[in-house]
Amino acid sequence: MINPLGSKLVTASQIEISEHITHDILKTLMLRPPLLRDARDLTEEAIKLAVLHSPPIIYEKNNDNRGKKYICVGNFRSLELARRLPASSKIRINLIAPPLQSDINKVALTLNMSSDLALSLDPVKAGAYFSELRTHTKDNFPDVLELISTKCQFKKSFLEAIGLNRRKY
Repeated sequence: MINPLGSKLVTASQIEISEHITHDILKTLMLRPPLLRDARDLTEEAIKLAVLHSPPIIYEKNNDNRGKKYICVGNFRSLELARRLPASSKIRINLIAPPLQSDINKVALTLNMSSDLALSLDPVKAGAYFSELRTHTKDNFPDVLELISTKCQFKKSFLEAIGLNRRKY
């Protein structure tokens, strides 16, 4: 069903979300709640690293005389973040073979559910994890906190940015 083909560098403006994903499914996938509530809190460098870690899943489609179109069917949050980069910035995408139109919803759900189940954080344990992660970073490489977001520099603003109670951590 999903046949990986490799990767490629393209600008985010060349990518569009599949029009064949039904509205209800797309709405669910687009409303995936990120831990950091406001993407504007991320630096450009942090966005590039996040997209590198989890590139959009794309298939190519011929676009009549205008060349190829890149159609996103997975990792929509990465595409959303990449669109915050300067227009000339290229991002790595993972290419898959074009699925049958009748399989687009199945492909999108399979990609997103398998990724989220395997890679998402346990909501009960996420607070302690991020608190420790920030402490290690602050103690060993404090410049990294500013590289990611100005919200990471201080414990209070960091915990507020990810929606955690500062009194608990």
